Amino acid sequence: MVVEGLPDIYRHGPRLSEANYPEVLVSRAVTDGAALELVLYPDEGNKRVSVGLDQLLPGKSYRAPGAVTQDLLADPFGRSTLIVDLQGRQEVRIVPA
Repeated sequence: MVVEGLPDIYRHGPRLSEANYPEVLVSRAVTDGAALELVLYPDEGNKRVSVGLDQLLPGKSYRAPGAVTQDLLADPFGRSTLIVDLQGRQEVRIVPA
């Protein structure tokens, strides 16, 4: 990556833009250019949290299996907020609808 730079899928695919640390511990946030895979943990106990997403396609609908808000709509700037119930390890995949 130092020599060739970031691949296009990382520069343009969906991205986790905000998570309130240490309330939300992120162990995985990987995009394939169209979808985003997250693995999140709570810092302690069970809790409902919100996390920010960006680099989505503006105005596009997304599905988020594993989250409370399973239907998302990207705003005109390609951003959205996802609500997740963390009860230990929680996997969430954000995919175009």
